[in-house]
Amino acid sequence: MKSISFTLKILSILTAFAFIAGCASAMKNAEDLAAKGDYQGAIVAYQQTIQAEPSSSDARQAQLAIAALYIDKMNKLEEGLKAYQKVVEDAPRSEEAAEALYRMGIHYFKTEDYKNAEEMFSRVVNEFPQLSRSQDAQLLLAKTYEKASEYDRAAEVYDAVVKRAPESKRAVQAMLGKGKLYQDKLKDQEIAIEAYKEIVKNYGMDADMQKQVEAAKKELQSLGAEIPKPINKLATPEARRAARRAERRELDRPRGSSARQSTSERTAARTQSFGVDPEIIMQSIQITLDAQGTYYDAMFMVANMKFGEESYREAGALYERAIQLGLKDPIAYRNLAECYRKIGLADKAREVLKRGMAKDPKMIDSIIESGEAQYQFENYDAALELYESILGLSKGKDSKLYHRIGLVYKKLKDTDKEIEAYERSIAINPNNQEVLQLMAEALYYRKGNRTKAGIYQDAADGKVNSYDVQKELADVCYKHGNYNWAKTKYETAARILERQIKKPEGEKAELENQKEATTDLTEKAKLRKEITKLQREIDDLSWKILLMKVKTALAVAHKESIEAGQQQMDELVAQNPDHAIIHYGLGEIALMQGDTETAIAEFQKSIELENFLEPNLALGEYYISQENKEAALKLWEAYTKKNYRDRTMRNRVKALQQELQPEETPKSKASTPILKGSQ
Repeated sequence: MKSISFTLKILSILTAFAFIAGCASAMKNAEDLAAKGDYQGAIVAYQQTIQAEPSSSDARQAQLAIAALYIDKMNKLEEGLKAYQKVVEDAPRSEEAAEALYRMGIHYFKTEDYKNAEEMFSRVVNEFPQLSRSQDAQLLLAKTYEKASEYDRAAEVYDAVVKRAPESKRAVQAMLGKGKLYQDKLKDQEIAIEAYKEIVKNYGMDADMQKQVEAAKKELQSLGAEIPKPINKLATPEARRAARRAERRELDRPRGSSARQSTSERTAARTQSFGVDPEIIMQSIQITLDAQGTYYDAMFMVANMKFGEESYREAGALYERAIQLGLKDPIAYRNLAECYRKIGLADKAREVLKRGMAKDPKMIDSIIESGEAQYQFENYDAALELYESILGLSKGKDSKLYHRIGLVYKKLKDTDKEIEAYERSIAINPNNQEVLQLMAEALYYRKGNRTKAGIYQDAADGKVNSYDVQKELADVCYKHGNYNWAKTKYETAARILERQIKKPEGEKAELENQKEATTDLTEKAKLRKEITKLQREIDDLSWKILLMKVKTALAVAHKESIEAGQQQMDELVAQNPDHAIIHYGLGEIALMQGDTETAIAEFQKSIELENFLEPNLALGEYYISQENKEAALKLWEAYTKKNYRDRTMRNRVKALQQELQPEETPKSKASTPILKGSQ
């Protein structure tokens, strides 16, 4: 029996070796064919590896190779992207999935599809923080934001790259990128100079970083700034001790292949997201695992100390490991989330906060209180970071959070972002009088928009029986995706108008009776004039009523279903078959259905019949979504020539002009009062 068992083991080993050899042979054959230019033959060879063991790492490597051939050699982009996507779908947590996402990000970056590039790189950064590819992706994520003209976000990510791996070449590249960003785009030479100086000081004595150091020196010279002396990182006793510890660890590392792999795996498991081994930190202060199982408590204590010192990589590694070992303190979850944010892992930060909130639902309140404390101490950036980190984790808190975010931006003197934050707060709770009052003040004092400020002041004063108030609140709710409130407010606005229209309709009917009864020609002419005036008022109110009903249908299409919205539109079409507003509504419905050709035609027909705001905005925004900003600008400029007093569109035109023609855009003139109802 023993001999049979031994024979079976030998056979299984030989079979395994034969399989590995077969896969290796197929892969080598494929690579040779690709090198000779026989790409289709190479794909067939790679497919043999996939078919032999579909769920293996070799199969995924073959799939990556096929995707690369399709995109890089055969110009079959759709097939290549599908091949990459299959790797992700088949093994979403594998290293090959990270590589597939990364390569898709590269493809989208090269083709200037920055939205998709951002999505791919963000996934690699947050879903695979333990891989070096995650740090490569993070650097490219910063460059993606820069290319997309999202300069503030690019700066944040550059900073995160440096905090995440300060000794790496990526950190130096990030600092150089940050310097160029502030020098060329954000026009802040002081920050640019500081970034360049940090490179020279911190990396000037590192032989591997000399190319970046020389580039930083060149930029400093061009800016007329002093070039600092490099810092000798081994000048302090502590630095020298740390270097000796690192040398000893390398000397003591097991050299046998199996032992080395085991050690590597254990270290990788501990270093996880932060690239720091928490055990080494604990050993450096002579704390080791004891028999009572209180090691993670000691680790938590050291983590808190490191967190207080703003050593976020070390603190994060310690919190992460302590939680793995069994620590349940909610503060650890909260602080770990903060450490994740500091190195740019926003998704992981939110994930760990959710886990912490499951243990302590009051955690979110403590974070809000921390934000308020930072606000009181005038640490506005820190307050903003805390508030934004918990948006969406508790929907009942979001209106309050946006309210506070608006107050922070007020202090930072960024009125546009202040107003956007108030809008988002109002979209969640349109009856919050405090935020409505703040919005009125921001519009009046800081934007000079007296008309819209007056609408929000009325809203804050409780004047709810106002069409302008209800329409404005409905538009804000619709804009920010609260379709339930949007529907309610549009319906309320329509009812207000339907009550208002009864008065001119009654007066008109009475005057028509008088006109029919009189024989005095002068009196008849006078009555006709009055009737015409009343008809214009009725037409204006009818137009607004139809607009509110169409927008109600669109809110229903978003909130309930496209079919439900379409049903309401069908009823309005039957009553108003060829009205400009109807064509606008049909365009929006077609856009929701993905029928862009019909949508464009309907928007254009609407504009042809009556050149009003909504179809122009909708069509222009569609053009922008398709990266055709020039078409949007041309459309909106044509609209503003005929509707110059429409501040909403005028502001959009100025912003787009600045983006497309930054050197040609004239400085803004004094604001012009707008006509009631133009927004």
